[in-house]
Amino acid sequence: IVTMNKGLQVIEHHPDKFFPLAYEDLVEQPKQVLHRLFQFLGLRTDPVVLKYAVSELSQKAPREKIDIHPMLREALSETSVKLGYGTQNAEMSVTE
Repeated sequence: IVTMNKGLQVIEHHPDKFFPLAYEDLVEQPKQVLHRLFQFLGLRTDPVVLKYAVSELSQKAPREKIDIHPMLREALSETSVKLGYGTQNAEMSVTE
């Protein structure tokens, strides 16, 4: 959580150096996400890289629920919202 919050501080000070990339988006739309990433980096989109990424990412299973201890749940939920993941309550279960 501390590392994620430090990253958010860096993003606030240097938003032009940040490319938001969610794992879920990469798995669902690898060509589109990688094309935008290459543009952001000032690189030409490489069809070989795209083909490889699509073949590798299409084999990835969706993420399962993760167990979060109640003491960490609130802090992690707040940080997740700041990172653009919305409310994580549906994706996290509580561990006692």
